[in-house]
Amino acid sequence: MHKVNSRVPHNRKIVIGGTSLTDANLKGVKSLKALTQVQDKIEKAIIASGYLEGAPFDFVGVTIRYGLTNDDRVALFGLHEKTLCYEGAVEVDVNGMLAASYEDLISMLTNAALRVVIAIGENFSLPTDVLCEVMDKPI
Repeated sequence: MHKVNSRVPHNRKIVIGGTSLTDANLKGVKSLKALTQVQDKIEKAIIASGYLEGAPFDFVGVTIRYGLTNDDRVALFGLHEKTLCYEGAVEVDVNGMLAASYEDLISMLTNAALRVVIAIGENFSLPTDVLCEVMDKPI
């Protein structure tokens, strides 16, 4: 079992960020507000499930790639030794985000982030049942 990392200035169990692979303007989409809601929702499920108990990392880092396709493949980047964060990413169709209602955007981002968290959990035989139940549920 590892020690809690004191070099990280937060106690989050998941950190979600986005990066654009296109020139699409997402300012009017309220994606930052949506990502914050999604992060809070998934973090509650991570804590409730005991997902991090026995994990070789302290938290999960998820990058949502705003691209041109909804890619089912999850890219796992591995453990960041300094922060004890296990990182992964998934691509989401930016055109779908631009056309989505706020509620649909929340659902899209939740499911995308959960695919990463569940893939990491499966890689380490961590409990993911509660996380699977969260997919497609309203906040």
